[in-house]
Formats: sequence, structure tokens, C-alpha cells
Amino acid sequence: MKAKSRNVTEENRGKLQEDFLERFLHAENVWQQGRGSARSEKSAAGNCEKHAGQRRERISSMPEKNIQTSAPAPAVQVGSAPKTSRRKSSPVRLLLTLVFLFVLTPLTILAGIWFLGDRKYLFISIMLLLYAMIIVAVRFEGRRPKAREIVTLAALAALAAAGRAVFYMLPGIKPVAAIVIIVGVSFGGETGFLTGALSMLVSDFLFGQGPWTPWQMFAMGLIGLLAGLLFHNRPERQKKTRLCLYGFLAVIFLYGGIMNPASLLIYSTEISWQSLLAIYISGLPMDLLHAGGTVVFLWLGGGVMLEKLDRIHVKYGIFHV
Repeated sequence: MKAKSRNVTEENRGKLQEDFLERFLHAENVWQQGRGSARSEKSAAGNCEKHAGQRRERISSMPEKNIQTSAPAPAVQVGSAPKTSRRKSSPVRLLLTLVFLFVLTPLTILAGIWFLGDRKYLFISIMLLLYAMIIVAVRFEGRRPKAREIVTLAALAALAAAGRAVFYMLPGIKPVAAIVIIVGVSFGGETGFLTGALSMLVSDFLFGQGPWTPWQMFAMGLIGLLAGLLFHNRPERQKKTRLCLYGFLAVIFLYGGIMNPASLLIYSTEISWQSLLAIYISGLPMDLLHAGGTVVFLWLGGGVMLEKLDRIHVKYGIFHV
């Protein structure tokens, strides 16, 4: 029995020794692997530091004029004229704009009066709208207008038409001219002309189409065109008093100066200097009311609307040519 128990004890001792040796060897292998990985990480870090030091030495040895440092982009101040890479308008673009505005548009309106008897005024209105679209397309020259630009124009024209419908109970007091002026100031004269012409065409579907519609489109489009020529990308656009003064004078001399003789051509068979003077005098109170309402809308909402359109202009890159 003693010999048997001694043999069992020696077997257990041998198993314990073998188990201890296996664990020791495993621990030593793990330690060696960890030491090797730490040594490789240390060598990799040393190599990175060495390359960084060599790069710093090369940069420090370079001349100052060859070192380009990136400066932060200048912040865009909303409400001021956005800095755009605008090209100068080509002579062809300017010539086409002048031809469509001051030659084809008046001739088309007069042809509707003399040859069509003022009975095809909707056709004449569509022709004027087509002229305005061609003018805007010529502005972009080498590229097509973006969908976001077309949507913005449609929304602004709809806003002007809705504003005319909302204030129908106040004769002469309408925000259409103020909106068209702000669009021309923010996006350019061609865009202002298209917005003015489109807003009058759309709003006359509510107030009634007639031979006066092409004249209204032409007059309101000229207000937007001249606003863009005078204030677009210029520091004067920040001065509210100048915008209001322009709105007052434009409504009196452009809109009233075109619509008064247009009324004489539409409703009278005899045209004389006396009848022209009489219709100007009779239409002056309504023109003054219209001009005063435009000044009020420009003074109260012109700055806010111009700020929003400038934000759209800069953020989405629309109407950049």
C-alpha cells in the first residue's frame, strides 16, 4: 500500500511539474511577443519623427516666397454686395439685350395694336415673356440656367403676383414694384426684367387679361432692369433711402410714363398733345399713390428681403455668371 501511494504521489508531482513548465513557457512566449511589438512600435515612431524632422528642415531651408500659407476665406457679409467672379458683359450680350428690350418689344406691342386690333393681347404677352426669357438665357452665355434658379424666379414672380392680389382692396398700393426692384438689385437687371414681366402676366389672370397686359409687362420689366443696372453689385444697394427714391421715381416716370399713353392708345381713337397731357394729369394721383406704396414696402421689407436673397445667392451659387 505504501509503495502504491508513493507511485501516485510521484505521478501527481510529475503532472504538476509538466503543467508548471507549460504555463511558464507560454508566459515567456507572450512576454517576448509583447516586447517585440513594443520595439516595432517604438521603431515606427522613431521613423515618423525622423521623417518629420527632415521635412521641417527642408521647409525651413526653402525661400519664403515659395512657401504658400493658406489664409482663411473672408466672411461674406449678408446685405452687402456679394463678391462674385462676375465676368464683364460681352458686346454681343449687351447688343442682344438692347435689341430685344427697346426694339422688338415696342414693335411687337405696336404690331398687336395696329395689325391685330388689340384682340391678340395674350399672344403678344407670351411673345414679350419669350423675349425676357431669351435675355436671361443670353446672360448665362456658356451654361444653362440651373433648376434652382428657375424655381427661385418662379417663386419670386408668384410672390409678386400674390402681393398684388392681397392688396386688391387698396387701389394703387401694391408691392409688385418693390419686389421687382429687390430682385433686380440682388440678381441683376435681366432677372429683374423677367420677374417683372412674369409677375404682371400671372397677376392679370386674376385681375383680367386685356390689351393693357403687354404694356404692364414691359413697364414693370423696365423697372427691374434699371434697378439691376443701377444697384446690382454696387455699394449704393445698402442705402435704403436711395432704393426708396429710385422706387418712387421709377413708378412715376417709368410705369406711369408708359401706362398713361398706353391707355390713350387703347381707349382713344384720336391722339393729340392735349389728350396726352390730360391723361397724364388724370393719372397722376394714382401714380403718386402707387409710388408712395412702393416706397413704404421698400422701407419696411426691402432690407429683409434683400438679405434673404443675398443669402440664397451666396449659399446656393445661383445667378453667378
